Amino acid sequence: GGLVGRNDGAIQNVTASNDVVGSPAGGLIGRNDGTIQNATASGSVNTTEDFASAGGLVGSNLDRGYIADATASGSVTGSSVSPDVGGLVGFNGGLIQNASASGGVTGTNQVGGLVGENFGNVTNATASGSVTGEFDVGGLVGDNRDRGTITDSSASGSVTGTIPVGGLVGFNNGSITTAIAAGNVIGQEDTGGLVGVNRGNITNVTASGKVNGREGAGGLVGDNFGNIADATASGKVNGGDDLGGLVGLNGGTVTNATASGSVTGDDS
Repeated sequence: GGLVGRNDGAIQNVTASNDVVGSPAGGLIGRNDGTIQNATASGSVNTTEDFASAGGLVGSNLDRGYIADATASGSVTGSSVSPDVGGLVGFNGGLIQNASASGGVTGTNQVGGLVGENFGNVTNATASGSVTGEFDVGGLVGDNRDRGTITDSSASGSVTGTIPVGGLVGFNNGSITTAIAAGNVIGQEDTGGLVGVNRGNITNVTASGKVNGREGAGGLVGDNFGNIADATASGKVNGGDDLGGLVGLNGGTVTNATASGSVTGDDS
C-alpha cells in the first residue's frame, strides 16, 4: 500500500500520492481489516501478479474492514488474469460509505469503477471514471455477490466490456436500492444501462446512458432473472438480438417500470 501494507487498527485523516505496484495493491493500504476514515489516495495502482486484487485506495477490504469518507483519483490497472480491480477497492467484504473514485480502471475479471467484487455493503458512493474489462464489468461494481448490497449510489463513467457489462453493476446477485447510472455502455452479450445480468433485487433505480450490445441488451438490464421494481431507463439501445428499452431478456419479475429510449436491432 502507498501508506500501509495491512491495517488491522484505525487510520484517520491521511493522504497518499505515491504510485503503487503490489499484490494486493492499494493506493493507501494493501489489505484492510480495520477502520479507515477521512482518507485520500491519488497515485496510480498496478498489480502485475496473477490473481491479485487492486484498488485506488485499498486492494482488499476484508470482512471487518470499514471505509468512510474516502476518495481515490488515481488510475487502477490489473494484470491480464487478475480478478477484483476497482477504482477505490478491489475486493470488498466489509462496509464502504461516503466514498468516491474518479480514476480510470482497467482489468479483466470483476472490474468496477468503485469496487471490483462486492460481498459487503456499499452506501452513498459514486464513481466517475471510465471502466474497461472483459467479464463482470460495471461502472460502480463489477460483481455484486449474493451478500452484497448497494444503496444510494451512482456511476457516471463509460463502461466497456465483453459479458456481462452494466453502467452500474456487471453481474448482480445481491441487492441494489436507490441507484443511478448515467454512463454509456458497450458490451458483447448481457449488456445493460444499469446492470448486465440481474439475479438479485433491484429497486428505485434510473439508467440514462446509451447501450450497445450484440445480444441481450437493455436500457436498464441486459438479462433479468431476478426482481426489478420502480425503475426507469431513458438511453438508446442498439445491437443485434434480444434487445429492449428496459430489459433485453426477461426471465424474472418487473414491476412499475418505464422505458423511453429508442431501440434499434435485429430482434427488438
